[in-house]
Amino acid sequence: MVFFANSGAEAVEACLKTARKYHAAQSHPEKYRFITFSGAFHGRTLATIAAAGNLDYLDGFGPPLEGFDQVSIDDMETVEQEITEETAKAVFDLLSCGVNVGNQAVLLKGINDDVETFRELHQKLLRVRIKPYYVFYCEPAPGIDHFRTPVEKGAELIRDALRGHTTGLAQPMYVIATNIGKIPLMPDYYITGKDEQSYYLRNHKGEKTSIPNMPG
Repeated sequence: MVFFANSGAEAVEACLKTARKYHAAQSHPEKYRFITFSGAFHGRTLATIAAAGNLDYLDGFGPPLEGFDQVSIDDMETVEQEITEETAKAVFDLLSCGVNVGNQAVLLKGINDDVETFRELHQKLLRVRIKPYYVFYCEPAPGIDHFRTPVEKGAELIRDALRGHTTGLAQPMYVIATNIGKIPLMPDYYITGKDEQSYYLRNHKGEKTSIPNMPG
């Protein structure tokens, strides 16, 4: 099934409706809940403002749509606790229908920017069959400078927490979203130089080697 939407809010709304409709058709109408981050922004439809739970956006529209379990974005311990066996079963149901399930995260200072947390979050995603897809650099926006890291931080975490420390399946693409599209910000330790005879390479430990150059 392909759904074309005019906006991100329409796409999110379609996702919410499709998930609920699917479980109702499978005789599981009790499966209608979603895990969301409190205070996030998904759009201005009734469902998307209910998903975010922002009281300023909900004001004046009556009782919000029920079915969202909201967790705080700055509480990684609670976020990890929400990745349960029930979550794993829901992901497996999607995979069994041929739907790829990937994770897109944002690098946040003091939240997921240390080696242990970064590695554990990506390994836990794989344990419930969610593929780490993107880690986004936190872009400038009013009031969030305290969450922003140096641009190099994401590449350093991939090098120090993932590459060579766990399976390659746990390694996402580190990117920044710009006005000209997504731009990769991955580690630059792979190819350090070349000449007519060789390519010179370096791994995540700083160890160096070379391979023969094949002239074009």
